[in-house]
Amino acid sequence: MLKKRKLKRSKMKRSDFLQRLIGLGLFGKLPVSVLYTKRKVYLLQCFVAGFRHYKGMELLEFMQPNDLIELRREPENEHDECAIALYWQQEKIGFVPADLNELLSRLVDAQALPLLGTITHLNKKVKPWESVAIAIYFLQDNTFEIPEHA
Repeated sequence: MLKKRKLKRSKMKRSDFLQRLIGLGLFGKLPVSVLYTKRKVYLLQCFVAGFRHYKGMELLEFMQPNDLIELRREPENEHDECAIALYWQQEKIGFVPADLNELLSRLVDAQALPLLGTITHLNKKVKPWESVAIAIYFLQDNTFEIPEHA
């Protein structure tokens, strides 16, 4: 199905990023101008676990740095009750590694923060589990003052 579709490869601009963000429905009720007043607060950077077991290898040639990654909790996952599946353009590409997902899964379950993900690095010449690195973050209002010691 995806092989038949032609996906464009281009650098993602900030406006493209925001449009994809809105398209995911994460901030669909906010005007785009509101999103420009936010800053990213990074929580984690990691490789995608299970990348070769899902559609990751098929989709790798179409992925670009800065593409959005959707996080979906899988509390009924038989292997990991804290599982967070990762989706690129509605296709499952793997998971947040099990040794890093407990705190994130609690944040998602409590709806404490709307967590977002993005592709930070791609490398097609390495082992499959090192092909895609992602960052997970949340958006914070720019008016929030960060203490000097932080």
